Parts: sequence; structure tokens; C-alpha cells
Amino acid sequence: MVRSGMTDKAKQKAVDENYEAFKKMLPSLLEEKEGKFVVLRNREMVASFDTIADAIVFASRTYEDGLFSIQQVKKEAVDLGYFSHAMCLHIIRSEQGSDLGNRAR
Repeated sequence: MVRSGMTDKAKQKAVDENYEAFKKMLPSLLEEKEGKFVVLRNREMVASFDTIADAIVFASRTYEDGLFSIQQVKKEAVDLGYFSHAMCLHIIRSEQGSDLGNRAR
């Protein structure tokens, strides 16, 4: 779903820019956050979590426009791509059997 007039192309650009920023941050992130899942927005890390589920819930609630990326801090950066967080969110919703938007924040 495209919100606020954002196109898939604009979202892909944001994800690509976040990934490039993540690769540059990776050496310093490895020292403090190895194994964690970080949320990136506007080429900056905004939060880190122990699980991808927590990262997705935070990011999808905080950035309803979908302009965020989630990466796991590992020795090798892996480009999860534009649809990675959407797929994970779908899996979490189906496992929980409810819409995350209806939960208390």
C-alpha cells in the first residue's frame, strides 16, 4: 500500500540510501550492537532491538509512511531489500492472529 503519495520507487530509494548508510556505520555498530536489529530512517539509526519482530512493530507504528529499513548487525551487511519488512510484518500478523495497530502502544 502506498501512503501519503509515496511511490514504490521513492520507498526503494529510501531503503537503498539507508542500506548504504548502514554499511558505513557497520564497523562502529558491531562494537555495541552485534546481533541486534536496527531501524534506519533518513540514513540514520533510530533504534535497536533484540528481535526483528520488535523492530518491525516499532518501525511500522512510528513510520506509517513505510520509509524505514531494518538490518541485523552482523559482520557482513546483507541487503534485505524493499519488501523484507513487509514480508516479516505479514508473518508476525498471521502468527499473532491480530492487527498490530489495534494493540496498546
